[in-house]
Amino acid sequence: MNLRLLEIFRVVAQEENMTSASKLLFISQPAISQAIAELEEELGVPLFDRRAGRIKLNEVGRKLLHKSIFLLDEMNSLKEEITQSFQHMEIHIGSSITYATAKLPKLLKKFEELYPTIKVKVSINNASTLEQKLLKGELDLCFLEGKIKHEQFHSIPVYEFPISWFCAKKHSFSTISSVPLDELLKENLLLREEGSALRETVDTFLNTHGYTAAPKWVSVNSGVIIEAVKENLGVSALPDVLLQPELKKKNIVTLDIDNLVISTPVQIVYYKDKVLIEPLKNLIELCNKKS
Repeated sequence: MNLRLLEIFRVVAQEENMTSASKLLFISQPAISQAIAELEEELGVPLFDRRAGRIKLNEVGRKLLHKSIFLLDEMNSLKEEITQSFQHMEIHIGSSITYATAKLPKLLKKFEELYPTIKVKVSINNASTLEQKLLKGELDLCFLEGKIKHEQFHSIPVYEFPISWFCAKKHSFSTISSVPLDELLKENLLLREEGSALRETVDTFLNTHGYTAAPKWVSVNSGVIIEAVKENLGVSALPDVLLQPELKKKNIVTLDIDNLVISTPVQIVYYKDKVLIEPLKNLIELCNKKS
């Protein structure tokens, strides 16, 4: 016995008229008659007395009406309660640092305009830490840079950050049109920490050309690296978007390294078996819209 049949039965029983019930439910009269016939067949007893084209509840029908009114009211109350809970739910989002710096604030501002009552909790960290949080079910989805290591995850590409090597304005490389990679690696390298997507991208780039990074500085904070480079303590590689303020001030200079290009992709990542609720689907759609 499904709730739709009970709802149709309740309206028919209260109206005692198929035509009136059809108008109230916006369902054709034959469909109303079919629903009542299905319910009676399932129960194995008639629910109405039918005389001269008129219908009237019998004793069994009256008992069912009493019970169905209570049951349907409880179900409607439960639906309303669930809807209220949904409107005030929490969602948990993770993001790699670069995406969080360059894109996430504006994205979440738009999301909050769509869902002002939903609480969004954000965790900003390196890729390996965020992947572990996803595996433990602590996050609903993540914006991750670099390669995704776990087969349990589904990923959707949303962006790609160009990465540049750079040095201080007063560094000798600043006046060279193209710096050989082997010469670059003779300098002090100031890099992000292992486990970050950016470090993995840089390491892969160097390994592809037969080199291994041996950084003098390692930091979880890109801002610290930029400040150190400004003081001419070494060279580094970071996403272009993080370098723009200091480039405009002419405190640093980006370098052409043997005409080689580096970039790191960003993707939305979530557990393959996760059923995405409407707000999360809309968040993904917002990412794919060009601002």
